[in-house]
Amino acid sequence: MSRAHVREFLWVPALLAEADRPGRRRRRISAAPLWRSPRDRVLLFLQNSPQFILAFHGILRAGGMVVPVNPMNLADEVAHIVRDSGARTAFVAGELLERIGREATEHLDHIAAATYSDYLPTNPICALPDLLRERRHASVGSAAIPWSQIVEQQLEATAVSIGPQDLAVLAYTSGTTGYPKGCIHTHGTMTATAVGAATWKDWALNRSH
Repeated sequence: MSRAHVREFLWVPALLAEADRPGRRRRRISAAPLWRSPRDRVLLFLQNSPQFILAFHGILRAGGMVVPVNPMNLADEVAHIVRDSGARTAFVAGELLERIGREATEHLDHIAAATYSDYLPTNPICALPDLLRERRHASVGSAAIPWSQIVEQQLEATAVSIGPQDLAVLAYTSGTTGYPKGCIHTHGTMTATAVGAATWKDWALNRSH
């Protein structure tokens, strides 16, 4: 990634993709100005979903640090992670917004609310639970920026300098013996894990033939 000058605002890319046989093709990069520092921590409080993947890689692409939060965490645990991580921005699923309590909100400058149905096909091939089919969650209030509104801005991501030693993810434990504790991962360790997993997968597939 080039070492270009980072603008005053750091844009969070949201990659838009559409199904295309046999794979998927990327349409363009859009973004929204949610934070100013290229090393800010950004909370990711979502179920496994397209928005989780897009936000995760968008945060890393923009030079931020992902702070993933277990969707099973309760309001006091979420508040602790917000305080402890120093996150000022959060991507939150609509059904989880109620767990972003007053204490957590006091530490957050921006909350982007995602609705899973935004990425559903017009005619799903199987029955889906109401949680996935709802167009908008009643809990999405005026304080939260809808994910769709961020994408509609169609802003371009700027270049940012990122190296192997830069911080990438701040993951927290389940908090079995107390409040969750953070564990830092760099871009180097994340890349090594991904490359290692891909290498061993190919090895295993080759051995099975």
